[in-house]
Amino acid sequence: MSTVYDLSFAQLAERLGTWGEPSFRAKQVWSQLWKRAATYDAMSDVAPALRERLAAELPLGVEVLDERTADRGGTRKALLKLGGTHVIEAVLMGYRDRVTVCVSSQAGCAMACTFCATGQAGLDRHLDTGEIVEQVMRAQHGSPQRVSNVVFMGMGEPLANYDETLRAIRLLTHLRTFGHCFNPVSFYYCYAADGVTLDTIVAEITNTPWKERHSYVLPVGRAERHGRALRWEFAKAFHVSPFEAMERGYAWRFTAPGDELRVHMDVLDGVRRDFDATLVLERQPLTGPNLARVLRRYPAMTLRVVAAIHWQAFLIFLRQNPVYDHPSTRHAGAPTRTRSQGNLPR
Repeated sequence: MSTVYDLSFAQLAERLGTWGEPSFRAKQVWSQLWKRAATYDAMSDVAPALRERLAAELPLGVEVLDERTADRGGTRKALLKLGGTHVIEAVLMGYRDRVTVCVSSQAGCAMACTFCATGQAGLDRHLDTGEIVEQVMRAQHGSPQRVSNVVFMGMGEPLANYDETLRAIRLLTHLRTFGHCFNPVSFYYCYAADGVTLDTIVAEITNTPWKERHSYVLPVGRAERHGRALRWEFAKAFHVSPFEAMERGYAWRFTAPGDELRVHMDVLDGVRRDFDATLVLERQPLTGPNLARVLRRYPAMTLRVVAAIHWQAFLIFLRQNPVYDHPSTRHAGAPTRTRSQGNLPR
C-alpha cells in the first residue's frame, strides 16, 4: 500500500479529486504534511472524515517506537517501525550552524561488512520513497529548528536502492516540498509524469546582499530549439547585483541533463551583451575515488568561489563602474554615482 509521502503534490491532488474533494483540500493536506510535518490527527483544518479516509487509504508509513537523546539534547536517535513490521533507525543531529538527519534506505543491509552490525544481520527489504522521506519529516516534527541537511548513512546502502532513494531526494529538494538551500542560482529540471520528458526549467535566483529570492519559470514548450540546446529570451525582473541595472534582458540556453549538462546565460543591454556566464558539467560515475575527490575538493571550491566573487566585485569597484541601488530605495535605472562605463569582466 502506498503511503502519503510516496505522492507528489499533483498525485495527491488527483487522488483527492477522485474522492470528490475540492481543489483547496490538496493544498491544506500538503501544507500540513510538508510544512508542519503533522500527523493526521493533528491536522485541525482538515475535516475528521477526510482525515479518517487518508489514514485508511494513504497511511503514514513510519511509527516512532522509542527515542533517546544525547549531547544535552543535541542528538536524538529514533527507533522506527515500518508498516507494522520492520524496524529501522534514524538520527537527528543538531549543530550550531545546521541540523542534520541521518536516514536509513533499507531495512537491514546485504553488503555484509564485517565491522557493521546491520550488514551482518542481512537485508530484510528496500525502503520505498515515502518511508525514506517520512524519516526526515518525523525528525523535523521533533526539532525546534528546520532540518537543513540529510545524509543517507543509516541502515542500508542507498545506491543498492537507487530508484527509491533518487525519488526521495527529488521530493525532499523539490521547490514545493521540503527543499531549500542557498545558492546564487539553483536550477530545477521539472519532468512530466513519465519521469523522462523535460517539461519546465525553474531558475531560483538569490540576491546575496538583500537576501531575496525570485524564480524564473521556463516552459520547454516556449523555448527556441538550437540542436540539443533550449533558448529563452526575456526581460530582467529581479535585482541581483549592485553593478547591473534593472533595464536589461536575459538570453539563457540550457541542455537537458544527460552525459553532459550546459547552461549559458547572457545579460543584454539592448542588443549588446553586458555580461555572460557558462556552466559545463560532465556526468561521472558514483565510484569511491570520484566521491573521495569531490569530498577533498568541495571545501576548497567553496572558499575559492566566495573569494572570487568578492575579488571580482573589488575589481569592478576599482574600475569605477556605476553602482545601482535596490529598486525599493530609488529608481532601478539610476546609478548611485556616475563614473566611467567599463565593461564587466567576462
